[in-house]
Amino acid sequence: AVQAAQKMANVRVDHVIASFAGAEPRSYGLAGEWDLQDSVVTEQDVARVLAACDVPDLGPGRAVLPAHPVNFALDHRSGLGDPRGQIGHRLACDMHLLSVDGDVIQNLLYCIKRCDLELAGIASSAYASGISSLVEDEQELGAACIDMGGGSTGISVFMKKHMIYADCVRMGGDHVTSDIAKGLQIPLTAAERIKNVGLCKHARAWRGQRIVFQHAFAMPALHYQNSIGLRDYLPRKQPRTAARRGQPEPGQDLSLINI
Repeated sequence: AVQAAQKMANVRVDHVIASFAGAEPRSYGLAGEWDLQDSVVTEQDVARVLAACDVPDLGPGRAVLPAHPVNFALDHRSGLGDPRGQIGHRLACDMHLLSVDGDVIQNLLYCIKRCDLELAGIASSAYASGISSLVEDEQELGAACIDMGGGSTGISVFMKKHMIYADCVRMGGDHVTSDIAKGLQIPLTAAERIKNVGLCKHARAWRGQRIVFQHAFAMPALHYQNSIGLRDYLPRKQPRTAARRGQPEPGQDLSLINI
């Protein structure tokens, strides 16, 4: 696959920056303080206050991603992005640290090595999604980015252009497709088309509408004024006559389905 991509782009790739999802991320907020020997903050003072942050017990088998300072405070002045060159007596720092499962990192490194590539950097997909999708004002004022993948969904919270929290859940688009297929008793291909085409098509119309969950499958009955049929989403070769019990007829309102 790597060779085919290089041939298509006519570019040789030697180093890669790997991004991964999941791996049971855990966020930690660290704090450190340092008394300045001189009144002016220097590069060495910033390094000392970063080293003074107490790292908690992360547990066995955990790997630490590069930590980033999110805030500096000089005496009683907080919210400093770069304190170098300013005058004060006591420098404090708030840092965000993200730890992940070490086995996931090792497996990722092994896969990259088998592709004859060298690792230039590694980052969490939650961080990469927030950096690429949030604009500068959103990162500065504060925003949360939700990245829904196939098998997991990640969330990252940004403040002052820094990520201050990250987490993920083991639920993604594949689970939504499976629930649609089981609830409506239709093939996975049709359920995938409903999820990608039907839900996006009627997303604006459903906004603000009441959703009622009923029966064991907790299949939502969407109270929508227009009927939503499966005729456009089911495969064309599939017969639409003599539908099985519990399967909706073409053009039937999904809110009337009794699962």
